[in-house]
Amino acid sequence: VCQALILPPYQRSGHGQALLHAVFDYATLNGIVEVNCEDPAPGFAALRVLVDYQRFVQSGRSWFETNSKSEVTDSSFFTPLSDAQASQVTGVAKTTGKQVQMVYEIAKLRRLEALDLASNDNREALEKRFRLMVKQRLNRQNREELEAFDSKTEMQAALGRMFEECHQLYQCILRRVTN
Repeated sequence: VCQALILPPYQRSGHGQALLHAVFDYATLNGIVEVNCEDPAPGFAALRVLVDYQRFVQSGRSWFETNSKSEVTDSSFFTPLSDAQASQVTGVAKTTGKQVQMVYEIAKLRRLEALDLASNDNREALEKRFRLMVKQRLNRQNREELEAFDSKTEMQAALGRMFEECHQLYQCILRRVTN
């Protein structure tokens, strides 16, 4: 898949979602291993993450069985998904390891946001652990771009901006997907 073009009067009506779901259904029925999107535009990339998360929810949240049983407050809850774990899920998910990682992070954020904590200190500590988990992935995936900065401060600022963009996308997806 390269891009999906939905004309303006028909945008935000679910047509792009329906098209991507149809592609994944076709891939599943025909034994296609992975649906990949080559150099997607930002809007299409966001749509792809939304559809991947919807497919995860429809699967009964079974993609990450070993990591889904722990509680949000457990020290192991925000352990990043390893590349080996992500590659195991790609066959079931029919998507790339990067997409699987993002779905994993959205699932963690959903559980974090659903948690009713009386203590703001505890919530802040858990949010920090989530932020560090996501930043580790972003750092790995964007290492070359981040190493181009002259100072550590500039690199950290860029990583912070990447996290904020990612976090906003995740929150938007969680608002759109009814759990």
